[in-house]
Amino acid sequence: MEYPIVCGKKSLCVLMSIAMLLCYYEYTRIDIKNEEKSLKQLQRGKTNKHSGENQTVVDFGVPIDDAEKRQDVPNVLLITYLRSGSSLIGDIVQQVPHALYSFEPAKQCMERGYYLSRDRGMCYLTNDVCKNTPKNDYGFIMEHFKNFYKCNLKTLNLYFLSRSRQFHKLAYQCKREANQKKCISKLIPVCEKAVRIIKTIRLSMDMVQELMENIPNLKVIHLLRDPRGMIVSRIKAIRHLQYKMGNMSSIARAVCDRYNRDISIGQSLKVKYPNRIKTVLYEQIAQRPLETSIRIFKFLGLQPKRNFKSWLMEHIAGDPKMSVGHPAFSTVRANSTVTANSWRIQLSLDNVMDIDRECSQVYEYTGYLAVKNSTVLKNLNISVRKKNTNFP
Repeated sequence: MEYPIVCGKKSLCVLMSIAMLLCYYEYTRIDIKNEEKSLKQLQRGKTNKHSGENQTVVDFGVPIDDAEKRQDVPNVLLITYLRSGSSLIGDIVQQVPHALYSFEPAKQCMERGYYLSRDRGMCYLTNDVCKNTPKNDYGFIMEHFKNFYKCNLKTLNLYFLSRSRQFHKLAYQCKREANQKKCISKLIPVCEKAVRIIKTIRLSMDMVQELMENIPNLKVIHLLRDPRGMIVSRIKAIRHLQYKMGNMSSIARAVCDRYNRDISIGQSLKVKYPNRIKTVLYEQIAQRPLETSIRIFKFLGLQPKRNFKSWLMEHIAGDPKMSVGHPAFSTVRANSTVTANSWRIQLSLDNVMDIDRECSQVYEYTGYLAVKNSTVLKNLNISVRKKNTNFP
C-alpha cells in the first residue's frame, strides 16, 4: 500500500526518500568506541583464584556462578504494545546466561486481538474499544503469570510453556506423554535456575501492580514507541487499518489514550516500588542500542553474555534476507535507526499533524516533538525527539 505523500513525480519521490534515509543513517551511526568502553565497564573479566579460570564478574561484584544461585535474581516483565518494537527489546533482554523467555503466553487464554485491563475489561488492541470480562478470566490469566514466575509449572497449560523458546520442544514432547505433569516436573529445576522473562502486549499497566505485589523480585520494563512510527507499522501489518487512513485522528486517539493511562499508572507504581519499573523508548534502542542495552542490564542487575556486543551489532544491522516475504513481521532489520524513522517518509504532513494533536500529552512525557511543516518532517537530520532526564 502507498501512503499519502506530498510530492511531485513518484520516481523523484522514491529517489529523494532513499537519499534521505541514507543521509540519516550516516548522521546517526553508533559511536562504537564510547559504547564499547561502557560495555567493558559492565562486562569485566577476573581470574578465579582457585581454578585460575577467567570468570566474568557482574558489575556488582558477584560472579555469574554465584549470581545464578541467589534468590534475588530478578524475574522480568516486558510490558508493551502492538507494533512497538517489542520483539527487539525481548531479544536483547534474553541475552543473559540462563534466560527463560516466554513471549505472549496469554495469547491462547484471551480472545484474539485483545488485551486485558482490570479497570476497563477486555479491550481491542487497535481501537481500544472494551467490553466487560468475568472476574474468573482475570484470575485465570494472572495465576498463569504468577505460576510461571514461581516455577509452578505443573499448573500451567502446555501452550503457556510452549511460548518459551527454551521449553518449546520439551512442552511438545510432554504433550505426547500419558503423564503430562510428571513430564513437566522435569522442567522445574531448569526454571528455578533461570532468569524468567515474559514479554506481552496483552496486559494493561493496571494489571501490573498485582504481579508486583505477589512477585517481590519482579522488575518491569515498560516499552513505548513514537506513536507516529507505531501507527505506520500497524497500518502495514494490519489490513483493516489500511482503509482508515482518512480517520487518522481516531487511530491516534486510541493509541495515545492507552499510553496516557499506562504512563500515569506506571508513575504511581514507580513511587510505590522504587527501582522496579523502567520506561524505555524504542527510539533509544534504535539510535543508541549498546548504550541503552547497558542501562537496561544495570537496571535489572544482570550481565549480558560475553558475545553480546557482536550479537547486538549483527542484530541491529540486520540481514535483508531475514525480512524477505514478511518484512512487517521481521525482528531483524536492515537498520533499526532507519526503521524507527521511516514514518517520516511514509506519512503525509496532514496525517502527522492529526497524530500530534491527539498525542500532545504523551509528547510532554517522552520528549517527542510535534512536526510543524514539511521541511522538518522530511529532513531526517532534524530530530523529532528532545532528550530529557528520563530518556537521554
